[in-house]
Amino acid sequence: GNLQPDVDMSVPPLQGNNIDEHFRSIAAAQCEPYLSIAWQVASWQLPVMPKKWRAVAGWTRDDGTNAVCVDYPEENGLVFDVEVLVTEGHLPVMAVAVSDKHWYSWTSGRLESTEEYCGHEERPTDSRNLVPM
Repeated sequence: GNLQPDVDMSVPPLQGNNIDEHFRSIAAAQCEPYLSIAWQVASWQLPVMPKKWRAVAGWTRDDGTNAVCVDYPEENGLVFDVEVLVTEGHLPVMAVAVSDKHWYSWTSGRLESTEEYCGHEERPTDSRNLVPM
């Protein structure tokens, strides 16, 4: 017959007592730190929502006292929502995010009529068309 030669390969040791425990252990390792962040998010007391939102293109961070332009939210965990103006296409036009410390709003440069754009310049992946995270 036409037998193939034996393959000599090393198999990593099991991470657990059996194959089920092995893959569960690998999955648990892959889920961190996201699972820990999700548990933290679930226990948050949200900051007070801004009474007035700034309508300037890019990200704005609001700490309840002051609203400032930022490149993107800096926290590890956020609750995030995005809106698309379907009549204008499939790209996002507005977004809002909240962490345990700040509220954030993002507005697409396509909605803004002024030249102010939170200090951002146009780039090949124009951040006015994408939500930078």
